Formats: sequence, C-alpha cells, structure tokens
Amino acid sequence: MCYRTGPFLFLFPLEEVRHIIPADGGKDGQIEYEGNTAQVLDLGGLLGCDTGDLKPHVLLLECMESLYGISGGRAQGIVGIPREHIRELPKRLSARAARCLKAGVYLEEQEQWAYIADTEGLIRTEGIKHEGDSESQGDRSTDGIVD
Repeated sequence: MCYRTGPFLFLFPLEEVRHIIPADGGKDGQIEYEGNTAQVLDLGGLLGCDTGDLKPHVLLLECMESLYGISGGRAQGIVGIPREHIRELPKRLSARAARCLKAGVYLEEQEQWAYIADTEGLIRTEGIKHEGDSESQGDRSTDGIVD
C-alpha cells in the first residue's frame, strides 16, 4: 500500500493492511475501529509534514499480533513492485530511519522514490507500546527520518 506523507511516499506490506479509514477520529494516540483500539503513529507529525488540502487517512496495520495505525498522510493505492527495481537505502538517511525502512524503489508512475517500510521496526523505533511490552522500546531521539 502506497502512503503519502508530505513529499514522501512510503510502501507498507499489503498483507499487513487491515483497513483504511478517515483520520477524523481518535484521541491520545489511539483510534477505535469496530470495537478494537489501535495505537496510532502520526507519521506526518514525525516528519514535520503538512497534509495540506488532502483529507488524511489512517492505515490500520496488523503487526506483532496487534492493530496499529499510521496517520498524517493519505493512502495512494496499491503498487506492484518488480523485485529488480528495489534498491538499497540512500546513505543520507539517519540511523533511526534505517531501523524503520527496508529499501527504496523508484515509482515511475509517481515520478519519485518511495521508502519500503519495516512496520515492526517503525513501531518499535517510534515507541508505540506493544501488548506484552513492559515499557516502550522507542528511540525518541531528535534525528529525523531523512537528514
């Protein structure tokens, strides 16, 4: 699933995507959906991106046997990626980003690069509490995803 946050495109594994919902609900970093509560990471806020006139979405992802939300951007649709188009991450990414992202790919249709997200790495690095964790394992350092 392709997700736009400001000028950035992120690709989340389709098998993890459970729902795409409008980002008009939720509070205190959580959102309720069909009787389930999901912890939400504001990816747009993390990157300092403004969604502008786009009505943002929350991607509800199932990872580590729990439901998580990614907000601060807009779902762009499903993108198929030929394996030979996948590239190593650019050197200009921070160490923190390397824990959240797997690779990069140039999307010809959008005429820009996209980052392939590591959902579990993103959840752990950004400190979203996982059921069973005694405390957040996040690295809330001030270095950005992209330097």
